[in-house]
Amino acid sequence: MLLRRAESSMTEKTLKALIIANSAEINRLHGRLHAAHRLHWKDKTNDQNRQAWTDACQEFHERYPLLCLPLGWEPAFLDKVLAGEREAVERALCYLEVRPYFFRSGYHWKMIFQKCKRAPLVGEQALRLATLVAKYREWKASRYQAEQVGAKVRNNLSGLLDSSARAFAIDLPDRRLASFLCVGDLYTLVCTSLKIQPHPHPEQAQGNIVRNQEFTSGQDYDQYLAWKWRIWTPEDVWATLASLVTEAFNLDPTQVIVSEMPFATVIQNL
Repeated sequence: MLLRRAESSMTEKTLKALIIANSAEINRLHGRLHAAHRLHWKDKTNDQNRQAWTDACQEFHERYPLLCLPLGWEPAFLDKVLAGEREAVERALCYLEVRPYFFRSGYHWKMIFQKCKRAPLVGEQALRLATLVAKYREWKASRYQAEQVGAKVRNNLSGLLDSSARAFAIDLPDRRLASFLCVGDLYTLVCTSLKIQPHPHPEQAQGNIVRNQEFTSGQDYDQYLAWKWRIWTPEDVWATLASLVTEAFNLDPTQVIVSEMPFATVIQNL
């Protein structure tokens, strides 16, 4: 059970543990909300599904303010951080150091980070902020570099990447393409985007090719949602992806696609 404890009694270790636990709870509630929404959408006449979705929405919105920060969000929190109030700054620094991942966590992180940089910090808290600023600059530099490398990868694999994004209804940003070397890298990225565990030996799995029609403005939105919310299996992802690779590079349909197949070799053979 997640409790809101007295601020003065919370150590750095306790604060960070609470941030991690609260983040997991927000993700659980958010996942429950989306699962309930899918069920409601599939059968809008089912009152039980509608009520489950309503309940999930209500619980998420009621508990989110209590979970997004240790001890909960309060209107004066950012003002306290900006004023350098030690307890509020400690909560802020712990949040920045943990860098949790949940709905709108990035927005909170940037907002708190900007306030901390303007706060009159001293001593150990000032040193911790300086470390965070240095790490943030390193992260931005590495992200920029990844985007530059990923853009070159996209230039070589634009057809395959575009068809994959449409087929699986996912985003494939340039920064996530920087380390692409083989088909298995794309398979792993697709599975990660779909929040499923990749098969350790996908080419040995028995999956089905699942292809959708092209959805454009004005077409049946329910059909689009049906595709976007489709529940994929790792086996079907591989079978579908292998068919996309075959089409993108005009390969012999009888050729077996393996996860170790390097993109560089395929491109050279075009």
